[in-house]
Amino acid sequence: MQEQSSSILVRSTAASMRPSTCFQGLTSLLGEYAFTLGLSPLETLFGWRSAVKAMVRSGFSALLGFMLLFGAAGPLGAQGVTVHAVTDLSREGALARERKVPILLMFSAEYCGYCMRVEEEFLKPMLISGDYTDRVIIRQLKVDSLGEVRDFDGRPIGVEALVNRYGAFVTPTIVFLDAEGRQMSQKMVGLTTPDFFGGYLDERIETALSRVRAAPVMQCQDAPRYNTAC
Repeated sequence: MQEQSSSILVRSTAASMRPSTCFQGLTSLLGEYAFTLGLSPLETLFGWRSAVKAMVRSGFSALLGFMLLFGAAGPLGAQGVTVHAVTDLSREGALARERKVPILLMFSAEYCGYCMRVEEEFLKPMLISGDYTDRVIIRQLKVDSLGEVRDFDGRPIGVEALVNRYGAFVTPTIVFLDAEGRQMSQKMVGLTTPDFFGGYLDERIETALSRVRAAPVMQCQDAPRYNTAC
């Protein structure tokens, strides 16, 4: 898996001075960072000396020092970034068509703690990194806050109808759409494997991007696997 800076999650370890809390936070961060470097679980578990050397070579020491010094309360810098809520899908579709990228749309809810985790630990860092600007448009749809939005064809559509269209009956559900609203990659439901979620997310984005930029005939042939609208 290619190293992605956006997959590095900086969680708070200085927010609490209890040794157990700090140890757990550091262990989690070390594990996540080792994963981004492509280290296997055995290398991470039994080869910490080599793992730490690799982390130091890649700049991890500076990252860790910054984290301990300032005690970031979440992913670094994520507080000032917003994952915009969708109100007009036709406008998002026009932007996706112009930039030739897919739309990552997360169905979320205010009461959904896992939605907040996905937003804070993955989507916001992706926006901050700048690595996804020419790869995907990142948006969310609050299923409990809007009655209607504008659909890809410009007509009003109920949020419930969109939930049914994409089978987003669980929050969070992430779909990867082209400019017409067709699914270009398999959707992601829930947050069942946080340690690998970033990698899965990258794979889906790459699949969707390649389909969006493929020849129209190929794109239309492949789309029915994920959505009957083509």
